[in-house]
Amino acid sequence: MKKQARENVVAFCPTQQQWPQVGRAICDGFGEINWQEESERDHLRPESRRIGVSHGEEIFGGAFAYDFQMSLPGGAIVPVSGLAGVGISPPFQGCGGLHKIMDKHLEQSRTHRDAASVLMASESGIYKRYGYGAATEMAVWQLKTREFGLLDGHLESGRVRLMHDTAKAIAEVSAIYQASVLQGNGALQRSDEWWPMIIGSKTRTWFGGGEQFVVVHYTDKNVADAYALYTLKESPGTEAGHGCISNTCTVNELVALDMSAEISMLSYLQSIAWVRELIWDFGPINPRVRFAMKDPRQLRQRARIDMMWLRPLDLPALLNGRTYFSDGEVLLNYTDPVFSDLSGFWWLKVEGGVGDVTKLTSGDQGLAVDIDCSALGMVLTGGTRVCELASSGIIRGTDDAIHLLDRLLLTDLVPFNLNKF
Repeated sequence: MKKQARENVVAFCPTQQQWPQVGRAICDGFGEINWQEESERDHLRPESRRIGVSHGEEIFGGAFAYDFQMSLPGGAIVPVSGLAGVGISPPFQGCGGLHKIMDKHLEQSRTHRDAASVLMASESGIYKRYGYGAATEMAVWQLKTREFGLLDGHLESGRVRLMHDTAKAIAEVSAIYQASVLQGNGALQRSDEWWPMIIGSKTRTWFGGGEQFVVVHYTDKNVADAYALYTLKESPGTEAGHGCISNTCTVNELVALDMSAEISMLSYLQSIAWVRELIWDFGPINPRVRFAMKDPRQLRQRARIDMMWLRPLDLPALLNGRTYFSDGEVLLNYTDPVFSDLSGFWWLKVEGGVGDVTKLTSGDQGLAVDIDCSALGMVLTGGTRVCELASSGIIRGTDDAIHLLDRLLLTDLVPFNLNKF
């Protein structure tokens, strides 16, 4: 049955009339019942980026993508497509629908002139075959608040303010977030339409929302430079619910524009009355506050996993757009399993921190670094080092060429994306 289905699977752009059926099939694939609730976010999903797959007259899966802007090392912004909702109804899983969806999505993304496609993988073993590489990571941190202490010279400053007006909260928080994207690396911008899902929504979803506190930090000059979204969970010490209260503060988002702001925000969160444990969910893998703590081990990493996967689609936009911290020239023998026009030799020349990559008609195989699109997705923003992949045999070349490319792609900031999609 699956072999027969594989031969007749078609990917298509669904009409408005077909989209509810595609949506229900996607929800079936994720084991979700309520498509109506999921469809409330359809206004964020352009019709030109929606995909359905069918076998004959039966629609059994699909996907969609968001329009995003992503920061590169140095602060440049490039357009990317955010693939999401890739779902196949269980009776049809394994019949080739995923392959059709991915081909259609990548075709759509190039039509939109996206520099790359990005996604968050439900399973990490799926998307490498389609040219994606893990570009950013996230971590979950745990802190026993009574163990928190700062080194001399690292004191909290400014003031914090709890925001109870949703419109004002979104205005302040979105400005801080946007500033963090522009000074960051590998971060996705959020549109004005995106924020009501993060702040103000009564229901907690994958994107955010639900009942939570919103707090903003201001400098001594009254400039907003950090925010946190958090919840409190009460854990009474007795069955009667009295005495020995030990609450947990779960931080859903914490964004700070500098180390001082991060210190002040974390100092506030851990000092909330009755809070004995702080869980920082979806945090960076290298929080700056650790370097200001008397005992950095007390900020314990509970988990560290891949966050965003990146699939290059426009090499000049990506390699010319980012900033470099050393100069040099290197020949790349690039392989793309889907787009033959991207495969071949590329000459990357960096001078004065500015990159210039050019497609060549031929090149010397013996001098080139062999790299495919998945590996480039991993090393482009510096989340993984070229030398690491070379030692694993994923990237190949002479020692001199490998070391040069490794040095060129080093970044001053570890890539991090907080925006879930």
